[in-house]
Amino acid sequence: TLRVLASTSSKPGFPSIYVLSEQTNTLEIGKRNQPIRVSVTGQQPLQFRWFKDNIPLEYYGNFDNYIVHTEGALEMKSVTAEVAGSYELQVSNQIGTVLSSRIIIYARSRQIPLSFIPPMLPGTIEIKKGESRVINCTASGMP
Repeated sequence: TLRVLASTSSKPGFPSIYVLSEQTNTLEIGKRNQPIRVSVTGQQPLQFRWFKDNIPLEYYGNFDNYIVHTEGALEMKSVTAEVAGSYELQVSNQIGTVLSSRIIIYARSRQIPLSFIPPMLPGTIEIKKGESRVINCTASGMP
């Protein structure tokens, strides 16, 4: 017999999840992010399983980029474009299983406006027809 209980079940020890992080996060590519923090209660032992876009996280080729902390938090060691997606945490114990609300992650590259740094020249430089000169200058920006 299959019995489905709501996550608000009053059955003692049934797991529950409260997402402490923002529901939508924009992370900067190339940086380490703050973990997606959760508060989990329920009868021990609790098992944690994270999903990305409805697929268990361990099925992704870059699973070693993720850290699942003992309290259920999820952290990306390095943010890449591939971490963008919809995440959910599943918590299970011998009494039942519950799934968190979705957490949306966007990944973006940091953009720094282009700037031109003119060279430091000693006064005026004259170039006659047919001659050439190299004048080094610097530009910065990203991407």
